[in-house]
Amino acid sequence: MVKEVQNSRSGEIKRTAEDLVEFFNRVRRGSGAPNEEIIGFAKLFNDDLTLDNISRPRLVNMCKYMGISPYGTDAYLRYILRKRLQWIKKDDKLIQGEGVESLSEAELRPGCRERGMLEVLSVEEMCQQLQDWIDLSLNHRVPSSLLILLGPLLSQES
Repeated sequence: MVKEVQNSRSGEIKRTAEDLVEFFNRVRRGSGAPNEEIIGFAKLFNDDLTLDNISRPRLVNMCKYMGISPYGTDAYLRYILRKRLQWIKKDDKLIQGEGVESLSEAELRPGCRERGMLEVLSVEEMCQQLQDWIDLSLNHRVPSSLLILLGPLLSQES
């Protein structure tokens, strides 16, 4: 998707696409993703656009990553992913209302896991990652599909 924008456009949009390619290359190498940088690139994405333009292997990987059975047509996998992302968005609103600090460790672990943050972390680290997720998701309107892809990198450099 990024390479298509990079090849078909010019000027500022092309530069943004080049910056985005470099950003994703750094992410793939395991570098942290500062929240400000995520917010800056988020305007190029939305959940529907992201899900509609990813390949079958990436759809399958995203399903596996989120604990969803990866069997079915591409349209079915996109539907299931959209439903899961909608559920996560509702959960984000509930957690924001109650406060991340009110969650027990037994609630934090699955909450982080559902959002693609799979590392074994301390309670404090999980709280910080979940707080960063909710801030980016609700306050800065970063698409959940993008956050799922970046989940393990939240709070590494925020």
